[in-house]
Amino acid sequence: MVLILGIACLGIAAFRGMETRFPIAGIVPLAWSAIDFFFAFTQSSIDSQAEKVTDERDRYIAMKSSRKALLITNYVIGAACFIAMFLFAVFKWEQLLTVTITLCAVLFLMLFVVIGRNSYYEKHE
Repeated sequence: MVLILGIACLGIAAFRGMETRFPIAGIVPLAWSAIDFFFAFTQSSIDSQAEKVTDERDRYIAMKSSRKALLITNYVIGAACFIAMFLFAVFKWEQLLTVTITLCAVLFLMLFVVIGRNSYYEKHE
C-alpha cells in the first residue's frame, strides 16, 4: 500500500508539474517501502521468531485473544452499520448511506478474509 501511495504521489508530480509537496510525499513512502521490502526478504518471519520463544499455552492465549478481538470488532462494526442505517432512515442524510455501505463492505471483507485464512490453515496445518 505504501509503495502504491509513493508511486501515485510521484505520478501526480509528473503530471501536475513539479510542486514541492508531491515529490516529497512520494519519496518518503518509497523509502519506507524499500526498507520494509529489505527487512521482509533478509530476516526470518515473525512467525518463525515467535515459535522459538513461545510454548503451547502462549499460542493458545494468542489464538483465543485474537478470536475474541475479531468477535468484538465484528459486533462494533455491525452495530455501527445498523445505527447508521437507522439514522439514514430517520434523517435521510446521504453521508449516512455512505457510512453504512462502507461499514457493510468492511464486514464482508472481514468475512472473506476469515474464510480464506481458515481454509488455508485447514490445508497447511
